[in-house]
Amino acid sequence: METRISYQTFIFLMMIISSFSGCIGDTDTQTTTSTPKYQQGDIVSINSTEKVGFAILKYNTVNDTYLSRTIIQFQNHSWGFYNPDDLPKEYDRKVIEETLPYKCLHLTDLNKIPSFKTAFAVVPVTEMNVRKIISKNIDTNTELKNVEVVGSTVRIQQYIPTFWDEATLFSSSLKADTKLMEILFENPSVEKCNFETSIDLTDEYGNKVNKIVLNITVNRATHEKINYDNFNTDNLWNIADSHWRHPAISRGLGLSNSEIIAEQILNGQQ
Repeated sequence: METRISYQTFIFLMMIISSFSGCIGDTDTQTTTSTPKYQQGDIVSINSTEKVGFAILKYNTVNDTYLSRTIIQFQNHSWGFYNPDDLPKEYDRKVIEETLPYKCLHLTDLNKIPSFKTAFAVVPVTEMNVRKIISKNIDTNTELKNVEVVGSTVRIQQYIPTFWDEATLFSSSLKADTKLMEILFENPSVEKCNFETSIDLTDEYGNKVNKIVLNITVNRATHEKINYDNFNTDNLWNIADSHWRHPAISRGLGLSNSEIIAEQILNGQQ
């Protein structure tokens, strides 16, 4: 909650800065009257405790302005860009230096600053916050059953009431897990994601019984190897740090009885 309040306060402050700065592109050419306080790569903010600041991307000697972009400090003290739609803007140098007088640190390589897609990257990893971000990104045919946060591990239990066949279920589940995994790992406090998918199976008496049919775990080290822009989500099954599927799913995917038995021995039973 502290970061959220600070961010809103900071945005309000930036509105004030913008009102003083005006539209830089429409002003006449200005002459620099003193040496700029900041340089490219500086992270500046209101004070030493503020978690939101500006990254100085470039100093414009013609307009005497700083090209900068909003940046946020995370719980592990690293910095990252949050909103991909928040494009760099030019602000008057003097206004920036007077309003944001504190230099938090200097980064030599701005290209290494990560950019994040959702607000989950900057909030505490709690069950409530995980539920909020999943509810916005979960598939419409999937119901969220439970969320658990244990240390740095996030566990998601989801239920799929209807599906076309086992192959479609398997593929769509991997796709959905990949999407959620990318979002959850944006938060640097998350080190492991576990996804359990359940469906209704029919027992020998003809009764419907809710059963877990897929269980996939991925660690941060594996996540960091993935290029999500080109990733085939069906490969999540192969690269996951651990995985298990119910024999009914394996049978629907065309595996033989001997292959299913070997798979259960290799990956364990649930």
